[in-house]
Amino acid sequence: MDPQQAGRELGVDAVLDGSFQRSASRLRVTVQLIRTSDGRSLWGSKIDTSLDDIFEMQDQVSRKIAEALEVELTPSEERRLARTPRPAGEAYELYLKGRASLFHGTLSDVNSAIEAFEQARDADPRFALAWAGLSAAYLQMALNYEPEGDWQARASEMCERALSVDPHLPEGRYLRGSLLWTPRSGFDHVGAMRELVAAIAGRPSLSEAHTRLSVVLDHASMFEESLSASQAAVAIDPADGLALIHRGLAHYHLGQYERALGMSEQASTQTPAAWIYHQIAHCLIRLGRRSEAAAVVDRTSRQFPNDVLFYPVRGVIAASERDAERARQQIQLTIQNKKSFVHYHHAQYDIACIHALLGEKDDALRWLADAAHNGFPCHGFFEIDPLLESIRGEERFRGLMSELREECAGYRRLYEELRRSHSGSAETAA
Repeated sequence: MDPQQAGRELGVDAVLDGSFQRSASRLRVTVQLIRTSDGRSLWGSKIDTSLDDIFEMQDQVSRKIAEALEVELTPSEERRLARTPRPAGEAYELYLKGRASLFHGTLSDVNSAIEAFEQARDADPRFALAWAGLSAAYLQMALNYEPEGDWQARASEMCERALSVDPHLPEGRYLRGSLLWTPRSGFDHVGAMRELVAAIAGRPSLSEAHTRLSVVLDHASMFEESLSASQAAVAIDPADGLALIHRGLAHYHLGQYERALGMSEQASTQTPAAWIYHQIAHCLIRLGRRSEAAAVVDRTSRQFPNDVLFYPVRGVIAASERDAERARQQIQLTIQNKKSFVHYHHAQYDIACIHALLGEKDDALRWLADAAHNGFPCHGFFEIDPLLESIRGEERFRGLMSELREECAGYRRLYEELRRSHSGSAETAA
């Protein structure tokens, strides 16, 4: 892409354009700092280096850019540069290969990533990011492929190994926060927020930390804050499919179904996962387009035949059409195919909606409470979702909403305190 076009799309004043030539372990790197407004070169250089010296070269380029932009680095930024990991060149190259494989997210890609991270770790056991890469890959296995296995325990072990090498590693703090917000950790909103905010403070460009924070905040009924976090992730990485998905989810939970549908359909082109089609189907249901929702479910359930999410959404469609027998069949299929994975509380919520649509208030309230206490205390959505209309006047519903409002108010206070604390720390360091 043309640097000026990239600069305009990213909304930045200047773009670093670079290329390299490689011969064995030697590199010749050519870099130019291009001003977006007129394409003028603000600074340029050719640097001869090797893979083993690549981090020193990166520091040199960073400082030259700061000088060209007449930007004075703060003490905290100087310390961040000083803390840049400097592994053996071979280890870093293997780590980058692992990251590239992990980005695609298929089972084959995750296995390729694990192999690359293991080789990076073996090449340099003190390279904290290699341990963090293994943690991230094992976490994907736990969340997406084998939730009943020991992958989460292995991910936790790798995360702690990374942090034992570098206690301030933002990627390590991000992974620890992600591991805390899982079914096996009881969806620890407090611990997850602490770690994710710390990760972002340590590396503001860590898009996956913004994305995961967006997820946690959304589930805790902090929709505007969730949108800000997902938008920060997309600004850093426009190809972050998960951030696009959860930006749509926040609008869905705000009751903005048309907008949520458009964003979710856009996200599905980048990240065609079972969850996004479940989200699209629910937007269509709330818009009264049940036949389209059913078509989405029928088509995509063939792509993801083992995903439990499609049973309850079929049940919601059946209950909306007053087909009680088929709706109850889908509830049973959901229960029979339950797995300990991160989205099951949404399946529980769907079952609450099925019972509410069928006028079975006690069952609806029981399943709603189960979903809320299983990591989804999303009272802001519960209070407006038209599918729960039949139970909204119940005393037990009002009592549950009061409990969840208090719980989420505590999360909001903590989040505001964490943001102030880390902001104050940065200003003090500066």
